[in-house]
Amino acid sequence: MSRVRRLGLGSQIIHDLIPHMIDTKWDCRLLETLDFLNPYGAEYVNMTLPSDSLPALDIFVHASKLQRALLEKEFITTPGADRILPWSRLTSVTLTEHLSTIQWVRVMELCPRMQIGDFTLRSCEQSDVDLFGIYRRAHFDLKDLRLHVLHSRTSPIDVLSIFEMPCLQNLELTQTGGVNKRPINPILKVFETLHSLVVDHNFDAKYLVDVLNATVDLRMLVFTKFEEDYFSVFEAMTYNDSKNILPRLSLLHIHIGHVRVDERGADILAKMVNSRCLAGTQVGCDPMQVFISSYESHPLVKILENSLQPSLRNGAILDLHVEDRSLVCSPEPFEGWSCF
Repeated sequence: MSRVRRLGLGSQIIHDLIPHMIDTKWDCRLLETLDFLNPYGAEYVNMTLPSDSLPALDIFVHASKLQRALLEKEFITTPGADRILPWSRLTSVTLTEHLSTIQWVRVMELCPRMQIGDFTLRSCEQSDVDLFGIYRRAHFDLKDLRLHVLHSRTSPIDVLSIFEMPCLQNLELTQTGGVNKRPINPILKVFETLHSLVVDHNFDAKYLVDVLNATVDLRMLVFTKFEEDYFSVFEAMTYNDSKNILPRLSLLHIHIGHVRVDERGADILAKMVNSRCLAGTQVGCDPMQVFISSYESHPLVKILENSLQPSLRNGAILDLHVEDRSLVCSPEPFEGWSCF
């Protein structure tokens, strides 16, 4: 054990595992990464969590090099779990269990050195957001954040507004179910430092334009959920001499999905892409990389095959992708899209 740098442990629920480890004499002095895995998969949910607290466990608390933790399903919501890990030293934390707003804030405060965070929140209530909003919190080390919000009437943006994150560079927002609406607190400051933004959330289009105007250092923008009113966003993103929205953008990924698009919408999208590719060559930027994908054959993709030829002539790295087929692909290799 003295040479182990990464350790994975599996149990249906953590309460079944920890008591068996009380007398374990492992030497974890070199341990850097710890995974508590659920053999039933990340989607397994145990509905009968024990109410008694976990016993104290020193093995991992005293692992001085431990910085990264992946925790599947019920962990931090189990009483006593805050005594199992050296939370204040962790720099990367992934929790797959569904947290309330209160529980998420607690984890954020337990991990002041966290640089990478991946969390799933469920049934967020605006009353909880308002409660925490009275005293604004700050997280100074966080650089990369994935926030998945499930079945909530509260916008992910309002949840974000609880914390100031002055060093945040990469942000992924996902919302499933619930009510999509303009945030009550339409903040912009949290976006100002971003280098990459992944959106799987129905932003209010006017608010999204404000966000993109604020992200002056954004290099990568991904729309994994395409909404019909986003064509007004693409109009705003069209590059011209009088406005300089997203001046450093070089990677753009748009997943179309099943949204109906007429010829005018296709023209707006093509005009935006072509304008940004042309502007990049004029100011000496790197070639624009554009990836437009769809699960099925979509009329918009066929229209774009011809409309985006000017971008290819201007050196863009372009891929129009339907399911597993590339309809148009530039000869250069296409870079990956992960921002984490």
